[in-house]
Amino acid sequence: SVFVKSDKRLQNIHLIRTSPYPGFPTDAQSIVLSLLCTADGTSIIKEDIFENRFKHASELMKMGADISIEGNLAIVKGVARLMGSKVFASDLRSGAALVVAGLGAIGTTQVYNVEYIDRGYENLHGVLKKLGADIERL
Repeated sequence: SVFVKSDKRLQNIHLIRTSPYPGFPTDAQSIVLSLLCTADGTSIIKEDIFENRFKHASELMKMGADISIEGNLAIVKGVARLMGSKVFASDLRSGAALVVAGLGAIGTTQVYNVEYIDRGYENLHGVLKKLGADIERL
């Protein structure tokens, strides 16, 4: 089992720049962006591999995230908490990022287009439930 606890909020990350192995993986960028939404301070993610990789940012903003997209940069100003909302996955990674954001949000988050998530994560809701998440698939 794994138990993770912290009495402090995440700290901002000045700059994350995606790059090929062994650099920071573009596949992890969307989940890290979700986490940085509630970190202290301002973080910047520079996407150097794929265009339009910040599609989930607008969905995170529905939840109260403070994100500005400028070309291949995402500027994230951490907020106290995200709020549950109806959000729509546009691909596998954005879907996982929205689930992660929903886990930390106040209230209920409904993630639509879960078929994208299913393509890369087998039984994600079941695994998260076993870890203690209050999650269900409808």
